[in-house]
Amino acid sequence: MSTYLGKKRPEASVNDLISSMVDRHRDGIYDRARLAAGVPTPRTIDFFQKGLCPENPEKSWADTNLMGSGGQMQSPYDVIVRRFLMVFQPGGSRVDEHRFLRNYVWELWVIHKRLQLHPLLEFSVKGNIADVIRQFGSEDCKGTLERFAVPYAYNLCDLARYIPPLVSFGVSLVGESFVPQQDMDLYSVLDGSVDWPVA
Repeated sequence: MSTYLGKKRPEASVNDLISSMVDRHRDGIYDRARLAAGVPTPRTIDFFQKGLCPENPEKSWADTNLMGSGGQMQSPYDVIVRRFLMVFQPGGSRVDEHRFLRNYVWELWVIHKRLQLHPLLEFSVKGNIADVIRQFGSEDCKGTLERFAVPYAYNLCDLARYIPPLVSFGVSLVGESFVPQQDMDLYSVLDGSVDWPVA
């Protein structure tokens, strides 16, 4: 119970909030990382900290669909995360991909509070191999679903996470550094329901 103007009122749960939302559709937000061959990978790789805005000219639709300076959903938009996907683009080494999955864990955090922490290797056990979105950088931002890369998914099931607007959040991959044999091009995708406009 909480008190407002001297009166007590019941707390609304996240599940109540989610069930009452309208005008949202299945979609996801994505962010890209590129790792060079022959260079030790970082111990921490952060996603969703730079969005599409004039201050980040290095970012394009091919890299992310997070609008604004990064690190939060722009008002009034939000997202309900139901699944985390790690997508390796074609052309890389399967040996590098396997080492990456073995060496790193993924963290989902909101307002600097860790909500999820799982080894990437769990994806092959608890998650489902999923279709992935091709043509991230297309002009109209519409992709087609194809099995063309190496995707790994971790389903949150009943632990769906709500990320409200203007609240700091991110995904971090934390682990043991290694030297990849070939260039690595990978995406972090938060898949779920969003309320931004549909073109």
